[in-house]
Amino acid sequence: RIINGSIEQYRNMHSGKYISILNNDINLINESFVGSFFELIFQLLSFGLSLVIMLQISPIVTGIIIGISVISMFVVSKVSDRLMKQQMKFSESLENVTKLVSDIFSGILVIKNYNITGKMEEIYCNNDAVVEENRKKYHIIIGIINILMVCFSMLTYLTIILFCAFSVINGSLSAGRALIVIQLSSNLSNPINEIISLFSEMYSVKGIGQKIAKLKKHEVGSEREYISKDSYSQGIVFDNVTFGYEDGKDAIIQ
Repeated sequence: RIINGSIEQYRNMHSGKYISILNNDINLINESFVGSFFELIFQLLSFGLSLVIMLQISPIVTGIIIGISVISMFVVSKVSDRLMKQQMKFSESLENVTKLVSDIFSGILVIKNYNITGKMEEIYCNNDAVVEENRKKYHIIIGIINILMVCFSMLTYLTIILFCAFSVINGSLSAGRALIVIQLSSNLSNPINEIISLFSEMYSVKGIGQKIAKLKKHEVGSEREYISKDSYSQGIVFDNVTFGYEDGKDAIIQ
């Protein structure tokens, strides 16, 4: 798709952008989306099986777990938007470094001749520092999401313990059944927490996917401006074309 683009497209866009997309952005998508996708499927299957079992044992406890999980999803979704924006900043900083490296290697002879190696090294270090800063901020937000999930997990566990203790005291639930409910509740709450965390990580590359889709759309639009033909049946006709020649110079038109 990139190779088949128009010449004008290559003139208007830095080659380092394409290199960054093919290397950095694709790697980010593989790490955050593709790798998490299969884990998400496993967690969904685990959640479905645990949900069926818990509904048979205690619908009330199941409702408590689902209710707290909905609240946690709402809270984490707000943080996930910031995660997506930070992932985009990280991708853009990687793109800037890739462009800079491409420019350095393409103009290495000029850099050596003008003895500005130190200056270019300083510029590179500054851009690389921005990359590492954006990487750190991304992992900080991931850490915040994980902390939130741990807090909601503890809230779910404590709520179930209090509910079971109250049910045992008033005689609506036996002690043995209460222990079974507490033990099995983690089999339902843990997959939910994993699903929310995985979805947040997968959602973080949405901006990168939109950037690639926008580039692809632009390329498709550029291709439609031209018509590919293997042969000409009636020749080539130039409309509204004006030729000019300097006086005193011979010109040959065929």
